[in-house]
Amino acid sequence: MTSSMCAVRSCKHEYKRRTEVVKYEVCTTPSSVLTAVRVLSQHRSIFLDCQGMSIGHIDGALSLLSLGTPLEGRDKKHQRIFLIDTLALAGFPDTSVLYSLRDLLSSQATVKIIWDGRMDEIELRHVLGVGIAHSPVIDLQVAEIIGRRKVLGESDYQRKIRLGKRAGLFPLLRSCPALFEGMHVVMTLGKCVEKYLPHTALKKDPNVTSLQSRKEMFRFLERPVPGFILDHSATNIRMLARLFDSFSSRQIVPRGHALRMLMQMSARRVSRNGLTTRVDASSPFRVEGLLLLDSIMAPAEAEMIDCTACGARLPTSSFLRKGQLRREQCRLCVALSLSTGHTRSHPEAKKLAATWRSLT
Repeated sequence: MTSSMCAVRSCKHEYKRRTEVVKYEVCTTPSSVLTAVRVLSQHRSIFLDCQGMSIGHIDGALSLLSLGTPLEGRDKKHQRIFLIDTLALAGFPDTSVLYSLRDLLSSQATVKIIWDGRMDEIELRHVLGVGIAHSPVIDLQVAEIIGRRKVLGESDYQRKIRLGKRAGLFPLLRSCPALFEGMHVVMTLGKCVEKYLPHTALKKDPNVTSLQSRKEMFRFLERPVPGFILDHSATNIRMLARLFDSFSSRQIVPRGHALRMLMQMSARRVSRNGLTTRVDASSPFRVEGLLLLDSIMAPAEAEMIDCTACGARLPTSSFLRKGQLRREQCRLCVALSLSTGHTRSHPEAKKLAATWRSLT
């Protein structure tokens, strides 16, 4: 195989009578990356996902940048998927490869479709020097949350039931309802595929789940990359493509003005409202699985405040107020600090999230 070609691989997913083969190309040479960029640049939208060890965190490292074209053909089975070895990028003597990749990611002509791109943004800025938050972006996780109420008709009661299933939150829903205003439980990509595409053959590789439970994510940095990690990375791109088509047909990904609003909210989510620091995985306030809608829906001119607990940059509406006092910690962190399930594992949280600041 010549250096200008990508290494072509595939993986097969089977569920009952359904089968889906995911073909992908591994790019480890300058010419193979340039080929990927050329193909991807021909499309108005592409799918993007990052894989590595604890990406976005203080000790994180990017291993693979996964990119894919939209599904094409009458049967919607044709898709080009490229897995770019970002560790190999550092050794490329030709800087034009890096610049071409940067141009693709920052292009205003290409919409990047992602799933919770916050950690992806951190790594892309660190490794490539450019992110995607200032280019057109659609975060399907955000689209799913907005779509629950507007498209699927989820009631506020159902929203609270989702929240109540979080450990120790049920009692708080009654005693402090203002704490949970606009707060939503978010799903992982795998869980969302199970919900919206229940009959698909695409499933998360249990070998990757096992790595996460054994805290062996360093294996993403092995070279050559283990086959099951390559398969997992390519499958995530196919999942994104299938979800996007499903969401578009259901109007969860809308059109016109509503789509532009979704893209604005996605950009706010991905950029973390302009926060560029890496995430501390050891923090007792590492908020996962919850989202305050006003954090991405506030007007562009809204005043932003950094939470003293989790460090997130959020609008003032994300903080509880009592007269002339305002909590120094956002409502997400306060909810965690009052959750019996969370304080059992992080007993210091309750004390750390109990301070107020005068507004006068």
